[in-house]
Amino acid sequence: MFLFKKNYETIDINELKNLDAPNIIDIRTKEECSIGKIKGSKNIEMNDLLSNPKKYLNNDEKYYLYCATGARSKMTCVKLASLGYKVIDSGGYFKYKK
Repeated sequence: MFLFKKNYETIDINELKNLDAPNIIDIRTKEECSIGKIKGSKNIEMNDLLSNPKKYLNNDEKYYLYCATGARSKMTCVKLASLGYKVIDSGGYFKYKK
């Protein structure tokens, strides 16, 4: 059995409310965002973010990512963390309590 070290942090999406001015990135599609989003979050679709992370991210800052259910944010965090970015998987919007 192989054990892989997780190279990114995770938090519950509802903890984002308690953070002081975090960089929150909603990686859902624009259509998915039409149902609602977390106040202060910036929508950058997953494919855009993964295809050109240098355009959107700075290596010196932390970023909190979320999607609809948490699956895409986890996958995106794995990839971005492997590139040296400080990313935190915040899970899925469907668990967010306004």
